[in-house]
Amino acid sequence: MSPIRITSLLLPYELREMLEMVQDAFHSSMESGYSPEGRAVFLKYASYEATLRRIQTDHRIFVASEQGRPVGMVEFRRGERISLFIVHPSSRGKGVGLRLLEAGLLEIPRIHPQVKEILINALPGSAHVLGKMGFEPAGEGRMINGTRIIPMKRSLGAGESQNSGPEP
Repeated sequence: MSPIRITSLLLPYELREMLEMVQDAFHSSMESGYSPEGRAVFLKYASYEATLRRIQTDHRIFVASEQGRPVGMVEFRRGERISLFIVHPSSRGKGVGLRLLEAGLLEIPRIHPQVKEILINALPGSAHVLGKMGFEPAGEGRMINGTRIIPMKRSLGAGESQNSGPEP
């Protein structure tokens, strides 16, 4: 197994490669958990144009790569909410998601020092994994845009802003 590298998303070609991985992961392992409305909303959100607009405003993306290919990503909005968090099925169970989350939790407090907790709308199938990463339920599950979600949160500890972040 080659080492996993975590970086901040920087260039448009990296965005295209990352989104190809996101869409492949969605179609191969997540799509069945979405209603037709939810699928359409997800695919629109994960489009190149929509993602480019987000990263030009208040979103920050961290990408995990193995052998130069994206295998996971996490996107933070204003530092306070994870708006997208995906690890490709071929790389699950290897700690990729935890490494991505840790990279964000190290970097976000430096950019947004006012943020004290991170929120995420988890899919029911991912809530247990997020629980192992320190997230806890933050309300009742509900439907949003045709997709069942469970709101979750994780408080930021003081040490999470003291270490170095992802590689440039």
